[in-house]
Amino acid sequence: MLHRVCHGVRGRWVWAVYAPSVTTAVCIFQMIAKPYNGMKGWPYIFGEGKAKDMIVFDSVGAESNLGSVLDFSDAALFVISVVNAIGLHQCCRS
Repeated sequence: MLHRVCHGVRGRWVWAVYAPSVTTAVCIFQMIAKPYNGMKGWPYIFGEGKAKDMIVFDSVGAESNLGSVLDFSDAALFVISVVNAIGLHQCCRS
């Protein structure tokens, strides 16, 4: 079965074989680029003197237990989705 998935029909490679490699490469790029962009974007949004606040927030998040961090991220995503739903309602009103 695995041989057929990897080699496809008539010995041709299937695109699904390359998907995990591309996904891994994109994830590695994001892990490298995210801290850099965060450190450049934080002062742009909040001002030059507030760059130390990001380090404080990152260290508090790193020292918290995983359950609290996941609960906070779930709550933040919920609030963002509510704001987006309100925006869609305002935008798409007839």
